[in-house]
Amino acid sequence: MRILLTLSAVLMMFYCGYWVAGSRLLLTGVEVALNDAKAAGQIDYAGVSLKGFPSRFDVTVDAPSLTSPDGRLAWSAPFLQVMALSYRPTHVIAVWPHEQTVDVAGDTIAVTTVDMRASATVGATTALPLDHSTLEVKEGALASGAGWSARFADALFATRAAGADGTRHDLWLSVGGLVLSGPAGAVPGLGLKGDATAGFSAPLDRFAAQAGVRVTDLSLKTLTVTMGTAQLTAAGDLTIGASRMPEGRILISVKDWTAFLNAAVAAGLIAPEVAPTWAEGLTRYAALSGDPKVLELPLVFQSGMMSLGPFPLGPAPAL
Repeated sequence: MRILLTLSAVLMMFYCGYWVAGSRLLLTGVEVALNDAKAAGQIDYAGVSLKGFPSRFDVTVDAPSLTSPDGRLAWSAPFLQVMALSYRPTHVIAVWPHEQTVDVAGDTIAVTTVDMRASATVGATTALPLDHSTLEVKEGALASGAGWSARFADALFATRAAGADGTRHDLWLSVGGLVLSGPAGAVPGLGLKGDATAGFSAPLDRFAAQAGVRVTDLSLKTLTVTMGTAQLTAAGDLTIGASRMPEGRILISVKDWTAFLNAAVAAGLIAPEVAPTWAEGLTRYAALSGDPKVLELPLVFQSGMMSLGPFPLGPAPAL
């Protein structure tokens, strides 16, 4: 019995030493990474702390904010918490606060959620390559300063490494109970599911920020949007060059397209005064397929511009 007690005490001392050493090493690494990103103008934060003894490493970053290199996209929150079990450090869990703020091209969007958390598993190498990840959101809402809003019951986004070099990942997206609201009214009952594979310019690992990883191509296997009996499906391939401008086409097929046109007007995506022009043009285009209720249009990205069938949409977004 004395030998067992002594062995238990020795093992406990070793474990405590492991936790203390591991926590100091982790905290130092996080602070170095944050300070490097802050010096580069990519991130700002008020402070960072670590706790969780004895079973976890819990890192909390206070008042974090991120800004894209071109300044068009920014995010901030009161805190961000990242946790890992001390005996399984390659599995990481992140928890967001109930309130966040996103700024897209000058439009400030308030984001509220009942629960938002993600988990990621990385490879057991010094580069920590991403193997798979999952982001889950319960009861989310977005309120834009431009006058539109959205809410949804649940959302799921998942990734999985699709190749040995870490530059390709399968993507999955699902959103349920989506309601969009605009100046003219609300669009209820939307469902969204997507399946795609994306290529990146470098592996998604701990060196990704330094390497300036960008998306190089996107293969959209299927994207389905449902609204009652109306359904929109899309599939296609895009390539993205160093300028981050997409090139390629995505074929969109819409069943009961008038319902989606009315929804776009209600959400403020199409101005009411130009809606009749859209309806006339789409009616003529749908007649070419032989079924006036089914519309097939290519979404084309070319030379920095995008168009939907015969309709020019303007500059393409940088990806």
